[in-house]
Amino acid sequence: MGAAIRGQITGKLDGIEAEVHQELSRSMPSAPRGVVVPNLLLHQRTTMNSSNVASLVESMPRGDLFVDNLLPMSAVLGAGATILSGLLKAISIPKETTELSAFFVAEGAAISESNLTIGSITVTSRRISGTASFTLESLVQSNPQIDNLIRQSLTSQISQALDSAALQGNGSAPNPTGIVNTSGVNTLATAGNSTMLYSEALQALGKLEEDDARSETAAFIMNPTNFSTIASTAVDAGSGRFVVENGQIVGRRVVQSTLATAGTVVLGDFRQCIVGMFGATNIVVDSVTQARSATVLVTHHQMTDIAIRHPEAFCVVTLTS
Repeated sequence: MGAAIRGQITGKLDGIEAEVHQELSRSMPSAPRGVVVPNLLLHQRTTMNSSNVASLVESMPRGDLFVDNLLPMSAVLGAGATILSGLLKAISIPKETTELSAFFVAEGAAISESNLTIGSITVTSRRISGTASFTLESLVQSNPQIDNLIRQSLTSQISQALDSAALQGNGSAPNPTGIVNTSGVNTLATAGNSTMLYSEALQALGKLEEDDARSETAAFIMNPTNFSTIASTAVDAGSGRFVVENGQIVGRRVVQSTLATAGTVVLGDFRQCIVGMFGATNIVVDSVTQARSATVLVTHHQMTDIAIRHPEAFCVVTLTS
């Protein structure tokens, strides 16, 4: 990435960076303005200089021991969300909304006709963008290179933006609609004490099964605060068992994430959550706007979208306080 950025600054993009740019440009929904790199999922803005990266300025640095900032892992992707990559334009996925019926009929009797109704799910490109700025001094003095640090940090942060949108996107343009706000998802409110009883977990799972959703691969996503409360909730008074056992609830995996809203637990078959990726990541380098301070602006664009195939494959559980 560093060579690609410097290639834009100097106007001489060559080598493997030029080859990757040329190849990936063919997969872009529209002509890229800057250099194209593999999907990096970048986000947010911060200015890096030799002051706030002083620990990276040469003095026997150990780049091999660099300590990353702690960031939440991708809960939705970890739970098995379906990724559609390499999309070039908006797609419409056919969806069966009613089923055909078959009947036992008496000899010589006519069968009633049943009609198949087909709906669709649309995945369209929505832009996630972020800008980072850094000084040339920092780029020269840093080890590991500051542009690589920016890439690593912003890659993680924008993947979390996608994850957050998949869970609770409000659907107000340009935001996609996440699971919690999707019409048709099952809901359940617990009895109280900001926890979920074993019987309530079974009830939530039953809602999926009542809608013929496959529950054997379902997973729970919850905030770590809620996890600690639920994990300390006993199944009953005498067995010594707790609701969470071996990282599972009623045999279904539990994924903890600070991106999950405290007080809300999402249970579902996350394969029914589609993450669409359009093209690759477009990087635009601006070394002119803040040239007087020798600051380079790097803007990243990623086209993506979130869609829910079967809302009934999810149950949103509200932990009543």
